[in-house]
Amino acid sequence: MRCDPSLRAFPLPPTRDSACGERWSADRCWLSQDSNSRGENEHYSILNFVWGVPMKKIIGIAAIATLIGTSAWPADMAVKAPPVVAAAAPANDWTGIYGDVGLGWQNDRFDWTDTNFVPPIVPFSMSSGTASITGHAGYQQQFNWLVVGGEIGTFQSMKGNTTSLVSNGVATGPCNNLAGYTCQVAIDYPILAGGKLGVDWGNWLVYGVGGAALNANVTSKAYLPSGVLSDIGVPQSAHGWYAGGGLDYLFYKTNLFDLIGGVEYEHVSLGTLTQCTVPQPGSAIVTGCPGTIAADSRIISAREDAVWAKLTVKFNPFFH
Repeated sequence: MRCDPSLRAFPLPPTRDSACGERWSADRCWLSQDSNSRGENEHYSILNFVWGVPMKKIIGIAAIATLIGTSAWPADMAVKAPPVVAAAAPANDWTGIYGDVGLGWQNDRFDWTDTNFVPPIVPFSMSSGTASITGHAGYQQQFNWLVVGGEIGTFQSMKGNTTSLVSNGVATGPCNNLAGYTCQVAIDYPILAGGKLGVDWGNWLVYGVGGAALNANVTSKAYLPSGVLSDIGVPQSAHGWYAGGGLDYLFYKTNLFDLIGGVEYEHVSLGTLTQCTVPQPGSAIVTGCPGTIAADSRIISAREDAVWAKLTVKFNPFFH
């Protein structure tokens, strides 16, 4: 076997020269077909081609691909934990200290029963409606869709909480057995203190309220047909309960405060009072207070219903 060094730079595959019966080997040598070592030389040439530069490149590429695949394998095989989905925050937060003012209408109703009146006067009722103003202050806290709070408030007639009824001259009344007598009840503003429970609906809040109605001063009076005061029932503070509900809409929001418009209804029951009457100069009453309450007295029960349109300012807590 003879080698031509000038051909080592050219990676030529084995070929056969048909004219001379010779061929080039993969290592840039040519082999004689007459050589006794032809089989060995051919075997050497084929191996030299197979394990030459092309095969080394293939092995290198395979090794790199193996390394890349091995490094990516643990990441691909890792079991990923399912993403934690946080609960959706409410669109608006009703938490905070608030105050409201309202304008509306109220209706006062009273049941009046005279005791020891001769001749007896049948029990009667009277009512009146008038414009009303109200105000509340409180705090509420939102828990997901539930809003819980407490408040204190009051309301007052804009024309005075006075309800009157004039007798018609019927022997059994109402008010008196003589025509022209006037029975009158006045009630001062009650103090309302209670709780609040609502349901959040985006910008809307539907809620109910209820609690104690306190210190509503009730006074009853009777007037002669001439307009002269006949007697006064000793004023007493009435206590009872209230319940109601409302609908609020948040229409303006800032980081510091929110503006809320709404409507609210409340029913107030102030129970029953027994009032001793105090005769006035010129009165036909000859007995009364001082003396026993049974001498001449009246039993008064009071109820009020009111509805208002309200504007509320709620201050947003800094810590929330």
